[in-house]
Amino acid sequence: MNPENGNKPYLTRYGFEVFDEHYFYLPSDYKTRARKVEREYDNLAVRYADPHDVWFTKLAAFRNKDRFDMIRMIRERVVDVSVLDRLFDSWNRHWFDGSAELEANFAEVKHEAACQDRSGDGV
Repeated sequence: MNPENGNKPYLTRYGFEVFDEHYFYLPSDYKTRARKVEREYDNLAVRYADPHDVWFTKLAAFRNKDRFDMIRMIRERVVDVSVLDRLFDSWNRHWFDGSAELEANFAEVKHEAACQDRSGDGV
């Protein structure tokens, strides 16, 4: 084990993706929603991020492929819009000082998902 990068080489050899927690723009309280994997390890705590928290990383990037994923996650009910609404303001303030651009992007994606839901069009 290399003390500079911990267990990363070992974990990546076995297919784990390892990122520093600040690599993504996750909501500040994301750890409270992280879920344990079903398998137990003696010396490793493995958790995965809640879909709502992943959704916000996509909003921060806001590429076309991210917009597609965010709309689909809403339409397929992978995420609950009321939970996104509850988390948005604190996330936006924490990382982006209350960005008006992100507010507009957030509203746009929710609107687009709702319109597609009503029309029955595919994503």
